[in-house]
Amino acid sequence: AGPFPPAAATDPSPSPAAGAPLTADEQAFLTNYLARLQYMVYYDEKAGIAPQLAKVAVTQANRYLIEKHGLSVIDFDKIEQNKKDQLTAYQAETGGSISIIQYIAQKNNADIYVELAFSVSTSTTGSRHYATAQGSMKIFETSTAQLLGAVAFQSPQSMDPNSMDAAISNAITASVWTAMPRMMDQSKALIKGALSRGVRYELVIQK
Repeated sequence: AGPFPPAAATDPSPSPAAGAPLTADEQAFLTNYLARLQYMVYYDEKAGIAPQLAKVAVTQANRYLIEKHGLSVIDFDKIEQNKKDQLTAYQAETGGSISIIQYIAQKNNADIYVELAFSVSTSTTGSRHYATAQGSMKIFETSTAQLLGAVAFQSPQSMDPNSMDAAISNAITASVWTAMPRMMDQSKALIKGALSRGVRYELVIQK
């Protein structure tokens, strides 16, 4: 199902009205839909990120969604647990045709899943520890795993007089918080553009 079904749901060909201006009701629906998009944030497991740093980044992204937008989130530990608990169901239902992260995003009703990839640079001068984080957030549409876009980020240099771990954590937090509003704006714009052009439907009736 989708927000704007064409007049003939059994005809998968493009509607003649595709691209027509939205009605007031459609525009209101779209605005409301975009305001309540649900996100699932995880990290690119192929990027070689230390799990403890990945958790810091995902936790900060989720904190932004909660504190700034009042959205429900799927936390890092729950995704990790779902990867174990739902592995058998994932293999039976998909045969590996989609990634397990996409599968978990679908099962948790996420509209968008975001994949973080980043690296951290560090240095120490005297007793002062410095760190910067740089990377990207890839934005995927959950139902199709289509890559909608990506947002690059880099933190300012973070310094901590006592702990390199604290400097790294601060750098990751700063970079994620800077990138999150741009990620949300980009995902909403891309989803809006796609939905405004209409949604193709294929109806299969059995028996």
